[in-house]
Amino acid sequence: RHVWLQDPTVFESQFDFSAKHFILAVCLPLYTQMPALRDLLNNDMLETNMQLTARLRIMLMERTQNVEFCEKEAHAILNSLIPAWLLECGRGVPTCMVGQHFVPRLGLAPLKDFQGLWPHLVRLLFRLKNPPSEEMFQPTLHDQEQGLACWVVDVRSKDLPLVFISQALQRLSGFDADFALARNVQLFQPKKQRIDQAINNEESARLQEFSEQNRTHGDVMASLLLLERRNGQRFFVVQQTFYLKEPRSDRSYLLSVLHPIETPMPAVLKSHQITELSEDEMGMALDEWGMFLIQAREDPVGKPLMLSNVQKACEVYALSFAAFLRTCEDYVGDLFVPKIGLVEVHAFKGVLEPLVHQKLRADLRRVLADDRAEERLKEIIMTVVDPSGEDDPLVWISPGFEEYTGYQHEWVLGRNCRFLQPKDFDRNQRFNGDQLHKLRKFCLEGRKSSPPTVPTTLALLLNERRNGSPFWNLSSFIHVEVNEKRYIVSVMLPFLEERVRFAELLSDDPEALEQQKRLKGLLARHEGGAKFISLEAVQRQLLSVFFADFPMLLQAPSVRSPNGLEIPIFGLEVSANNTQVSGALKAGVRHVHILLPSGPTTRASDGSTFVRKILPLKLAEVLNNLQQQHLHYLREAMVITVRTPPHLVFVLAEVRKTLATAGYSVACWFLDVRGCTPADVGDHWQAISQAKAPSEAVGIFGGNQRLLQAIHRRGAFVSICAVKVHPGKRPDEPEMRLMSKLACNGTLPMAYGIFGPQNSWLQSSQAQSAAGRLNIAPSTLALKWAEYKGFLALVPDLQDLFASEVPVEHRSFMRLYRAAPSVEICSSVLWGTTGVIPEVLTTPRARVASPKLCRSKDFQQLIPGLCPGATPKAPKKEAQAVKQQILPDLVKRAHQGRPGLVWHGEVASKRLQVEASPRAAGGNHDSEEMVEADYNLPWPSEMEDLDDLLGSSAPEALKPIRRPRPQPPLRRKRPREVLIVSVGEDKVVPEETDEAACGYKSLFVSLGMK
Repeated sequence: RHVWLQDPTVFESQFDFSAKHFILAVCLPLYTQMPALRDLLNNDMLETNMQLTARLRIMLMERTQNVEFCEKEAHAILNSLIPAWLLECGRGVPTCMVGQHFVPRLGLAPLKDFQGLWPHLVRLLFRLKNPPSEEMFQPTLHDQEQGLACWVVDVRSKDLPLVFISQALQRLSGFDADFALARNVQLFQPKKQRIDQAINNEESARLQEFSEQNRTHGDVMASLLLLERRNGQRFFVVQQTFYLKEPRSDRSYLLSVLHPIETPMPAVLKSHQITELSEDEMGMALDEWGMFLIQAREDPVGKPLMLSNVQKACEVYALSFAAFLRTCEDYVGDLFVPKIGLVEVHAFKGVLEPLVHQKLRADLRRVLADDRAEERLKEIIMTVVDPSGEDDPLVWISPGFEEYTGYQHEWVLGRNCRFLQPKDFDRNQRFNGDQLHKLRKFCLEGRKSSPPTVPTTLALLLNERRNGSPFWNLSSFIHVEVNEKRYIVSVMLPFLEERVRFAELLSDDPEALEQQKRLKGLLARHEGGAKFISLEAVQRQLLSVFFADFPMLLQAPSVRSPNGLEIPIFGLEVSANNTQVSGALKAGVRHVHILLPSGPTTRASDGSTFVRKILPLKLAEVLNNLQQQHLHYLREAMVITVRTPPHLVFVLAEVRKTLATAGYSVACWFLDVRGCTPADVGDHWQAISQAKAPSEAVGIFGGNQRLLQAIHRRGAFVSICAVKVHPGKRPDEPEMRLMSKLACNGTLPMAYGIFGPQNSWLQSSQAQSAAGRLNIAPSTLALKWAEYKGFLALVPDLQDLFASEVPVEHRSFMRLYRAAPSVEICSSVLWGTTGVIPEVLTTPRARVASPKLCRSKDFQQLIPGLCPGATPKAPKKEAQAVKQQILPDLVKRAHQGRPGLVWHGEVASKRLQVEASPRAAGGNHDSEEMVEADYNLPWPSEMEDLDDLLGSSAPEALKPIRRPRPQPPLRRKRPREVLIVSVGEDKVVPEETDEAACGYKSLFVSLGMK
């Protein structure tokens, strides 16, 4: 503009100002936009600053040329021009970037306009339909740290700049107001755009759309977002955004309230630093979390709660996140082990060599008792921990650690070592709780600047390999300082001896926990000398002292063969899909005998193919059930044997693979040879020998001497031979030769059907009488007999081991068995070879003579022998009554060709004299009428055999009978008679006692079928 000026010191006549031109310069300080200019021009490169300034001047000239404006208009031009200049030139300038987000200061002018409006917006917020909690009003109104975490953006300004950020949000995010104000809210989002786009998806676009649409006062939008603090740490929030109109300034604002979700963060989303180091490996995990969050935002429970009850919504989402997190690799069972120590791992590079050769040389030699220990790093199980990192991450592991545990360094490094602990949280606390508490205190000292008070310590921990197999581990922990940084070095020494007894400590019962406590108490005695004694010496002393007083209840009796195969005496027969395995393991049975199906349908080609496909699945289901009940911890104490029919030998590979996948092995494969000829057995034996692994044994099931000889002719060794035998069965001559053959060859004998056909022996008078005198169950007596004879024993049903229902407490069977008398006493009482029983075993029941099984061809021959003229070997005493009973049901079963013993406990309904008995006179033998007769015979107390009772006048029918070779079924004659004879003392039965309670005991039974 041209202006006229007048100089007061000069007379008007001397100068003519009408001929002169002046330029009037008005300075407008850019106070409002100064921070933006500093952001862009705060560069050490002078040439870059000159170029940016030149570009700003050009844009200013273009905007103001040929335009008349006043001072107010000049500020408006600059407030719009400088943001445009920042958008054009500021991308890539560090002061305008937060990570990969371009957030220049575009809202400095709206920020100035907002001053003083915060209290009015707070009052408007708390007057809405669903306001925040009333208790937050005053702290929020006065902008205190205890208030709501919230921000405010100007809707009408470009790029939605922040015009307010509360103190609570500054503390939550780490961004102060000086840095955050006038920038876009993207500065709170993850710095990596890949993370932001995958997790937050289109939430930023939804916020932009919400601000641009015509809204009314009080409209609200809820979002589920992942935000990032200034230090790179990330967190989830539920964000409520309210559309508010401030009536005084007639401006609209978006006020967002952030509600953090308290949930553990996965490693892939934990921090910006971890993302930088593992960006190439997190693609699939990011996609999974992105898909999960898309579904979570549409959750029918959480979505409406974000608007009505945001605190409840946060709780719902926290549970949802925790459940999904368990499906990721950050969880191992119940243990949360995220890989969040990659920064510490990266910093450890180059520290290993000086750590080992300069600081640890003497310690390794002492701990391992080896002068060349530092040269054996590939064999030593060793780890290095950085206690300064979050969650004490592992920064190095030895190759020996990888080989023994099964965890590779790519997966391990950056995680806490708790992934080695039992995966169930409660069991981990019971087994390792006290040791873990001690190690936490030890690691905390590594973070202090002062020297640690305890430089080294020992710990006894239960760990698990990657396949889930447990092992006990004695570890030494040492504080080491390298390059003014402190590390913790751990050397591990697993217990490789006494694995079976160590496995018994893992049963979750009071006895096992008490023994663990005793073992750790023994270790505590060595704590003071941890600096002066080697781990191997400590381990040897623990083993020698601890197992010298190991309780018998925790040890299942076992038999060891000459070739080193050790198998518990008692085993349970189960099918591949039987659920009794868990009950047997809890009861204390440690031998599981798996039966492969052998029905006729499995012999067909399609049936065998079906078995090959289904059998591994059924078996895997049983093993998974064991793992769910934490019974897989007992796998070192378990012995698994598998019985297969000859036509299913080809499925052994699948069975072995299924068991090995779960960490189990097969001790012995049994070939079921029942019904096979010697020629067939040789071929089947060759097939199963080729299918087995070198470390596995092979046995036969149901074999006899001829089959055993057929196998031996091929030069093969039979580890176990299972025969059908029970205490009430007198072995014949072939069986005696077979037992002798097994003993000479070093083959273990195994008894199946130990309770008799259909458990008949358990109900026999022999079993009931002896078990009553010993005050134990007949099944326990049978197992004591098997142990006395040196047999392994198979039980078909877990219920058979108990007199009533199976108890639910742990080791219920072992408690019964260990509480029973010794095998010598049980065998003496069973066979009547001793008349002395300890008082604790005596019961008020009648003492009767031990019965002996005899066989008779003709019932008529029995009557003359049971006459008063019989002369016994023992001195004559007062005559006793002998009762003889014929049960019509047994006669009927014999006529129908149904072998087996049935005892109904019925009493005679009709009494006849011996002279009047039609059977005694050779009458009708087929009568089904129950007959009972009394005989007066001498009763010697020392009687042990029927021959002693009858003397030299015993009939030929009661003499030992040599049975002929079995004939074909068509030629075999069915018995016509069934005989049951009972012997009892009249003195023990009061005369007034009911006849049904006389307590007579069966002496012998003959069905004649075998």
